[in-house]
Amino acid sequence: MVIRLDEGAGGRIAGAHEEGSTTIDASGRSAPASVDGGLGSPEPLEILAAVSGTAHDLTVIQGVLGKQVQEAASRIRDTDEEVAALFTGMTEGGS
Repeated sequence: MVIRLDEGAGGRIAGAHEEGSTTIDASGRSAPASVDGGLGSPEPLEILAAVSGTAHDLTVIQGVLGKQVQEAASRIRDTDEEVAALFTGMTEGGS
């Protein structure tokens, strides 16, 4: 298996995850704390609480994914540089 990332792709992908994290967090925080539903108010509030909790979980997951993508991109770049250095050493008569 070969994984290739163009220069800067890791940053763009990680940035998209971070942007998603911010957007999800903002939507979760924008849920109203109360509703005017009369006797039926508890049900929508329960749903909103569940959605807000899920939004928080998704925010954390998106943030972690962004960091993992950056780390993977960095490791791929480092590996490419190490392999390139080995080939350069072999072609220049080194070990």
